[in-house]
Amino acid sequence: MDIIPLLACALFSSTISQAMLINFEDCGSRDSTVVSVKIAPCNILPCVLVKGKPYTIEIKFTARAHIRGGDALLEVVYDGVIKSLPIRASLTCGHLDPPCPIRPGGTYKYSYTTAISHSLPRRLLIVRWQLLRTDEIPFVCVQFPAKIENS
Repeated sequence: MDIIPLLACALFSSTISQAMLINFEDCGSRDSTVVSVKIAPCNILPCVLVKGKPYTIEIKFTARAHIRGGDALLEVVYDGVIKSLPIRASLTCGHLDPPCPIRPGGTYKYSYTTAISHSLPRRLLIVRWQLLRTDEIPFVCVQFPAKIENS
């Protein structure tokens, strides 16, 4: 029996099981409908995100208009304070499948991997992702609770 295909299948299965479709709140999407939000790794809700460790967000949406993609904006909300977090390579179009242009009726997947900032407090908070048009108005805005833990 060849063990390599079996190991590859097990590895693929464990990778998939660590990603989770999450319940999210639409926080003001315009010209698009958010279909789903997935976080990896995540295997329990709220997702536990460990400081310094990478996680990937995937936002699937359907455009209702022609959209000129601009930057992405990542914020966290806790104790009534909204804190913006830096995103490297923040241009939305560089993280879309299929790529820009964004056309009405098209379904797109935005995917971005980043690490949790060590400056965030260890606590439950709200994570907010916004995909902005070139005029800085969000065409996608989703938010969801997450628990930040130390590494």
